Amino acid sequence: MRKMVKPEVKCKQCKATIKQQETAVFCDYCNKLIGLERYYLDITVFKVNDETEHVEFCSWKCVFAWLKKNKSKMKNWNFISLPYIICEQSTDKKKYVDVYHGFFKALTET
Repeated sequence: MRKMVKPEVKCKQCKATIKQQETAVFCDYCNKLIGLERYYLDITVFKVNDETEHVEFCSWKCVFAWLKKNKSKMKNWNFISLPYIICEQSTDKKKYVDVYHGFFKALTET
């Protein structure tokens, strides 16, 4: 989730913006500050009533925990877009497989 950290500052006379507001990204599961300069995991939920919801996470652990927590709400979703998995080196292939196993585990456990 994005929260405003510093509000917009306007000139009192002409109402022109002097400083724009600053926002920061927080994890939607654990509320940890992620910040804008760091990479974060994001999911878009496409609901049955044509609404979309964007959720942001600091780690895969929080993604899996959020999926487990919201499993009962999934009947009201058309689909979700999952975060990209980027394997930069050949040694990362195990992490790639572990992430997908984590998704299946989070969605199938009761």
